[in-house]
Amino acid sequence: MERNKIETKVNDILVDILDIGYDEIKDDAVLEADFGADSIDAVEIVMELEHEFGITITDEKMYELSMAKVSDVYDLVEELL
Repeated sequence: MERNKIETKVNDILVDILDIGYDEIKDDAVLEADFGADSIDAVEIVMELEHEFGITITDEKMYELSMAKVSDVYDLVEELL
């Protein structure tokens, strides 16, 4: 899958779960610090990513997710596809 398609789908998930606008999403934005994501949000994001992309994300990666940058989420999905 092309990177821009991954980014679009990930952005859709982030907007929905974190209740943010598309204009707030920047590659270097940190989910926890910039969007207030907590561990429950991380679980929801992981579930949606797994469903949308047909991937499996380990618990270790899930716990790292809330402290990750948006670009890290794109990279993770791309790596697991």
